[in-house]
Amino acid sequence: MKIKYADDDFAVINYEEGLKYGKFTRYIPSNGKFVLVLPYVVNKGEREYLVKKERIYAWDSHADHSGLTMPLKYQPEVTACHIVKIELGVDVKENDFMHLGMTFSSKYSEDSYYLFSIELNKKDILLSDELVLVKRSDIVRGLDPILMMATARLEKIMSSYMV
Repeated sequence: MKIKYADDDFAVINYEEGLKYGKFTRYIPSNGKFVLVLPYVVNKGEREYLVKKERIYAWDSHADHSGLTMPLKYQPEVTACHIVKIELGVDVKENDFMHLGMTFSSKYSEDSYYLFSIELNKKDILLSDELVLVKRSDIVRGLDPILMMATARLEKIMSSYMV
Protein backbone atom coordinates (compact mmCIF):
# COMPACT_ATOMS: atom_id res chain seq x y z
CA MET A 1 0.00 0.00 0.00
CA LYS A 2 1.35 3.42 -0.99
CA ILE A 3 -0.12 6.70 0.16
CA LYS A 4 0.15 8.97 -2.88
CA TYR A 5 -1.28 12.05 -1.15
CA ALA A 6 -2.44 12.87 2.37
CA ASP A 7 -3.59 15.88 4.35
CA ASP A 8 -5.62 16.19 7.54
CA ASP A 9 -8.82 15.05 5.85
CA PHE A 10 -8.13 12.86 2.83
CA ALA A 11 -5.63 10.39 1.48
CA VAL A 12 -5.23 8.87 -1.97
CA ILE A 13 -4.05 5.31 -1.54
CA ASN A 14 -2.65 2.93 -4.15
CA TYR A 15 -2.82 -0.82 -3.59
CA GLU A 16 -0.52 -3.05 -5.60
CA GLU A 17 -0.25 -6.03 -3.26
CA GLY A 18 -1.51 -9.52 -4.00
CA LEU A 19 -5.22 -9.43 -4.76
CA LYS A 20 -5.57 -5.79 -3.72
CA TYR A 21 -4.90 -3.26 -6.42
CA GLY A 22 -6.23 0.07 -7.55
CA LYS A 23 -6.49 3.60 -6.20
CA PHE A 24 -9.06 4.97 -3.79
CA THR A 25 -9.66 8.02 -1.63
CA ARG A 26 -10.20 7.71 2.10
CA TYR A 27 -11.67 10.26 4.49
CA ILE A 28 -8.93 10.10 7.15
CA PRO A 29 -10.84 10.93 10.37
CA SER A 30 -13.26 8.06 9.70
CA ASN A 31 -10.52 5.45 9.28
CA GLY A 32 -12.68 4.19 6.40
CA LYS A 33 -15.75 3.48 8.57
CA PHE A 34 -19.08 5.28 8.20
CA VAL A 35 -22.67 5.06 9.40
CA LEU A 36 -25.78 5.50 7.25
CA VAL A 37 -29.22 6.00 8.79
CA LEU A 38 -32.34 5.44 6.69
CA PRO A 39 -35.23 7.17 8.49
CA TYR A 40 -38.73 6.50 7.19
CA VAL A 41 -42.32 7.41 7.90
CA VAL A 42 -45.42 5.41 7.09
CA ASN A 43 -47.89 7.49 5.10
CA LYS A 44 -51.22 5.87 4.15
CA GLY A 45 -49.70 2.42 4.63
CA GLU A 46 -46.65 3.12 2.45
CA ARG A 47 -43.08 3.81 3.56
CA GLU A 48 -41.50 7.09 2.54
CA TYR A 49 -37.77 7.53 3.11
CA LEU A 50 -36.06 10.62 4.40
CA VAL A 51 -33.00 11.45 2.32
CA LYS A 52 -30.77 14.42 1.59
CA LYS A 53 -30.99 16.19 -1.72
CA GLU A 54 -27.50 17.46 -2.33
CA ARG A 55 -24.93 18.02 -5.02
CA ILE A 56 -22.23 15.35 -4.94
CA TYR A 57 -19.65 16.41 -7.47
CA ALA A 58 -18.01 12.99 -7.66
CA TRP A 59 -21.29 11.68 -9.15
CA ASP A 60 -22.48 14.49 -11.42
CA SER A 61 -23.31 18.19 -11.40
CA HIS A 62 -26.95 18.17 -10.28
CA ALA A 63 -28.58 17.41 -6.92
CA ASP A 64 -29.09 13.73 -6.12
CA HIS A 65 -30.71 11.81 -3.28
CA SER A 66 -28.20 10.52 -0.77
CA GLY A 67 -28.28 8.81 2.58
CA LEU A 68 -27.81 10.48 5.94
CA THR A 69 -24.22 9.57 6.71
CA MET A 70 -21.41 10.45 9.05
CA PRO A 71 -17.94 9.10 9.70
CA LEU A 72 -17.88 6.61 12.56
CA LYS A 73 -16.90 8.63 15.64
CA TYR A 74 -18.11 6.42 18.49
CA GLN A 75 -19.89 3.08 18.50
CA PRO A 76 -22.05 2.68 15.36
CA GLU A 77 -25.36 3.04 17.25
CA VAL A 78 -24.14 6.18 19.06
CA THR A 79 -23.04 7.70 15.75
CA ALA A 80 -26.48 6.85 14.31
CA CYS A 81 -28.08 8.81 17.19
CA HIS A 82 -25.82 11.76 16.36
CA ILE A 83 -26.85 11.66 12.70
CA VAL A 84 -30.55 11.83 13.59
CA LYS A 85 -29.95 14.63 16.11
CA ILE A 86 -27.76 16.70 13.78
CA GLU A 87 -29.72 16.19 10.55
CA LEU A 88 -33.27 16.11 11.94
CA GLY A 89 -33.08 17.65 15.41
CA VAL A 90 -34.74 14.55 16.88
CA ASP A 91 -33.49 12.79 20.01
CA VAL A 92 -33.50 9.01 19.71
CA LYS A 93 -31.99 6.16 21.70
CA GLU A 94 -29.55 3.55 20.48
CA ASN A 95 -32.11 0.75 20.78
CA ASP A 96 -34.63 2.65 18.59
CA PHE A 97 -32.76 1.60 15.45
CA MET A 98 -33.24 -1.44 13.26
CA HIS A 99 -29.85 -2.89 12.35
CA LEU A 100 -29.47 -3.50 8.62
CA GLY A 101 -25.95 -4.95 8.79
CA MET A 102 -22.91 -3.48 7.13
CA THR A 103 -21.53 -3.21 3.62
CA PHE A 104 -18.47 -1.98 1.77
CA SER A 105 -18.59 1.07 -0.48
CA SER A 106 -17.25 -0.94 -3.43
CA LYS A 107 -15.17 -3.99 -4.19
CA TYR A 108 -12.20 -1.67 -4.66
CA SER A 109 -12.36 -0.09 -1.22
CA GLU A 110 -11.98 -1.13 2.38
CA ASP A 111 -14.36 1.67 3.41
CA SER A 112 -17.36 0.19 5.21
CA TYR A 113 -20.79 1.40 6.26
CA TYR A 114 -22.88 0.35 9.23
CA LEU A 115 -26.51 0.56 8.14
CA PHE A 116 -29.44 1.47 10.37
CA SER A 117 -33.08 2.38 9.87
CA ILE A 118 -35.57 4.07 12.13
CA GLU A 119 -39.28 4.80 11.86
CA LEU A 120 -40.12 8.38 12.74
CA ASN A 121 -43.35 10.30 13.14
CA LYS A 122 -43.92 12.70 10.24
CA LYS A 123 -44.89 15.50 12.64
CA ASP A 124 -41.39 15.34 14.19
CA ILE A 125 -39.63 15.96 10.88
CA LEU A 126 -38.98 19.40 9.48
CA LEU A 127 -38.64 18.93 5.72
CA SER A 128 -36.64 21.42 3.66
CA ASP A 129 -35.07 21.83 0.23
CA GLU A 130 -32.31 19.51 1.42
CA LEU A 131 -34.29 16.98 3.49
CA VAL A 132 -37.04 15.32 1.48
CA LEU A 133 -39.31 12.30 1.69
CA VAL A 134 -39.11 9.98 -1.31
CA LYS A 135 -40.51 6.66 -2.41
CA ARG A 136 -38.45 3.51 -2.93
CA SER A 137 -38.58 3.99 -6.71
CA ASP A 138 -36.84 7.36 -6.35
CA ILE A 139 -34.00 5.74 -4.41
CA VAL A 140 -33.60 2.92 -6.92
CA ARG A 141 -33.30 5.47 -9.75
CA GLY A 142 -30.66 7.38 -7.78
CA LEU A 143 -26.89 7.10 -7.62
CA ASP A 144 -26.17 6.35 -3.95
CA PRO A 145 -25.34 2.62 -3.79
CA ILE A 146 -25.17 2.54 0.02
CA LEU A 147 -28.62 4.14 0.28
CA MET A 148 -29.93 1.56 -2.22
CA MET A 149 -28.42 -1.27 -0.15
CA ALA A 150 -29.99 0.01 3.07
CA THR A 151 -33.38 0.39 1.35
CA ALA A 152 -33.23 -3.12 -0.13
CA ARG A 153 -32.30 -4.64 3.22
CA LEU A 154 -35.05 -2.78 5.05
CA GLU A 155 -37.61 -3.80 2.41
CA LYS A 156 -36.51 -7.43 2.72
CA ILE A 157 -36.75 -7.38 6.51
CA MET A 158 -40.13 -5.66 6.48
CA SER A 159 -41.54 -8.02 3.83
CA SER A 160 -40.55 -11.01 5.96
CA TYR A 161 -42.73 -9.60 8.75
CA MET A 162 -45.68 -9.48 6.39
CA VAL A 163 -45.60 -13.23 5.61
